[in-house]
Amino acid sequence: MFKELPEKRFPSHFDITHAITLGTAYTMDKLLFAAGLNWRTGKPLTPISGNEVFDGKIAYGNANSDRQRDYLRLDLSAKYLFDWGKTIKARFGVAIWNLLDRDNTINTFYRPDPFGKAREVQQSSLGLTPNASFRLSFK
Repeated sequence: MFKELPEKRFPSHFDITHAITLGTAYTMDKLLFAAGLNWRTGKPLTPISGNEVFDGKIAYGNANSDRQRDYLRLDLSAKYLFDWGKTIKARFGVAIWNLLDRDNTINTFYRPDPFGKAREVQQSSLGLTPNASFRLSFK
């Protein structure tokens, strides 16, 4: 408990109340498919009190009394395995991260600007991200 704060109890900044992670894979001869889904409730967030800045310091509201938006990400991938001669094995893969192109907020904080207002800064995960890979293995 924190005697200096008006709230005696509040959620930890790392509190993720609910989370679901699902993954699946399917192999068909030398072709591999995979999919993954991640969802979780938003992390706790301490809002500001009326966008106020006093003496260069931000006036915050109740500790962790708000939450960021829920996090949701869907990823898909495929790989093809093949032999390239007798001594070389090859693997070609493609993937799409965050297929839904959702703007997932990872962190939110505030900074005072030169005009005496609190400016919200949101750090987000990557949007839709395609990937390709090619791997050679020598015997």
